Amino acid sequence: MLRGGSFHHLCVDVDFRSQNLASQLVEKVMASFDNEGISLVSLVVMKENEDGNVFWEENGFVTRPDLTYRNKRISTSLHIQATKTSDEINENSMQLYKKEDLK
Repeated sequence: MLRGGSFHHLCVDVDFRSQNLASQLVEKVMASFDNEGISLVSLVVMKENEDGNVFWEENGFVTRPDLTYRNKRISTSLHIQATKTSDEINENSMQLYKKEDLK
């Protein structure tokens, strides 16, 4: 049986980039996946996130021409406009995480 895993919201603060932190994290997670018998790992990267797309390609992740990603919003409680840049979205995500962490 094929078991799959996925990455969600992996980002490194701008002040800590270029220290190989994301690559080290991915390496450890992939080893953990392998130890658990997970043989396929997926993720989603915004098209305009050039740095992110380069990073994942350098780490061996390929695009799937046989898939079309779809979603449907069922709640308007959190809306980040698609016109924002990846850095703005990451900044908003970090702010939400920090607020969540304080609760």
